[in-house]
Amino acid sequence: NLSGYITEEKMEIARKHLWPRLLKRNNLTSRKITITDPTIRKLIDGYAREAGVRNLEKLLNKIIRKSIVTILREKKERIRININSLEDYLGAPIFKNDKQMSGIGVVTGLAWTQLGGVTLPIEAVKVHGGSPGFKLTGKLGEVMQESATIAYSHVRANLASFKIKKEYFDTAFIHIHVPEGATPKDGPSAGVTIATAIVSLATGKVVNRPLAMTGEITLTGEVLPVGGIKEKIIAARRSGIREIILPEGCIPAFKELPEHIKEGIKFHFAKKYKATLDCKVRFYIGDICNLPFPDNYFDAVITSGIVHHTRTPELAHRSMWRVLKQGGELNYGHIYKVSLHNRRVSVDRERFGFHLMD
Repeated sequence: NLSGYITEEKMEIARKHLWPRLLKRNNLTSRKITITDPTIRKLIDGYAREAGVRNLEKLLNKIIRKSIVTILREKKERIRININSLEDYLGAPIFKNDKQMSGIGVVTGLAWTQLGGVTLPIEAVKVHGGSPGFKLTGKLGEVMQESATIAYSHVRANLASFKIKKEYFDTAFIHIHVPEGATPKDGPSAGVTIATAIVSLATGKVVNRPLAMTGEITLTGEVLPVGGIKEKIIAARRSGIREIILPEGCIPAFKELPEHIKEGIKFHFAKKYKATLDCKVRFYIGDICNLPFPDNYFDAVITSGIVHHTRTPELAHRSMWRVLKQGGELNYGHIYKVSLHNRRVSVDRERFGFHLMD
């Protein structure tokens, strides 16, 4: 297995091997220069996302060398490197946290790069209704352009299956964009994501929760396996995504992954694109919540700053349905259990997985 380390593995290597070795090489001890665990994590996420640890070691050594200069100049007895002081040693972070985009026609994909996996938001908008067609932007390679063409053709050929009006594509000119525009992108893993963005645009519905997907699509709707599964899962985890759709053909590679990489993430495996859309990607426009909790669990539920007193899950369904109908939002996986004692309200936020079902 030649794939790279995940953040937790890099942290262990840095704490137990790299940092002690570098201190010893410079005739120092941990009493003289210390670095906190959150600082190491920020260093890895912001400066050293490469598959290996060579660059991580260079950055740690740079911190030690600058610390030595500070000790000699300012005659300090001890230096502690924390999150707030990290930029003083390394400058501004090279990598930024992936920002999750949402809205009609916006779907999050997953891609593999030489620096590991990344989330890849794909946008689709209707430019005008004068003539049919579509255009692509985002500095896409030939393979990715073909994926977009196939995805577009598959959706147009199966309008009834996706509940799209027959006349929609007769006049709609669609613009598909993959940010960031200055970064070249290519590879056979965006077909499913592009098709979903087009369906979202054509139906006017939004993907209702933090979810990412990867996989190639054929003209007949087959979902083909792709590579870089480990790196893509790591990228999704780093972005706070806890639900991923993968091709069924990736199951053998998925089973070989360590459990700590898969832990806490819900996975779906798709063989056909239609099955993926029907069973896995739920949209919401006035849909009802399916909450898998026992009767009488809730004293009350808070969503979008509104308290809904409930006594059964059925009443919770109705309360959340009203929030959605009024244009409110639900934080995926966050339910607020409220207990009323002597007119005082105590709120305990508990994290659960729930779905907005059709």
